[in-house]
Amino acid sequence: MAAVVAGVGLLFAGVGGGDDDRPGARGSRPPSRRRSPRGPGHFTEYCKSLGWEWVAYRETPQPGAYCVRRADDTMLLTAAQRNAGCRWRYGVPEARHYFKDKSNYCYTTR
Repeated sequence: MAAVVAGVGLLFAGVGGGDDDRPGARGSRPPSRRRSPRGPGHFTEYCKSLGWEWVAYRETPQPGAYCVRRADDTMLLTAAQRNAGCRWRYGVPEARHYFKDKSNYCYTTR
């Protein structure tokens, strides 16, 4: 019985141990990109450019940024529209939108 267990131990000795000596086997991940803040989104002007009146964060029907026309007429901004709003506001093609709590905030990655 001990010989069988020892054999199994030898069989799996190289698995998961990190002893892979092949070139490129480790360290092949690209360097991580870090977010650099550009500033607040201020999407009201962007919503106005789309024909709406202002922007608001709403919890219903789905949490997110909405362009609003009158209190009952809303349009949820998609991720692509929020990214476009950041590019529109800052004039930087790499600008992306992320929520900072419930606020619209724009970042670039470097």
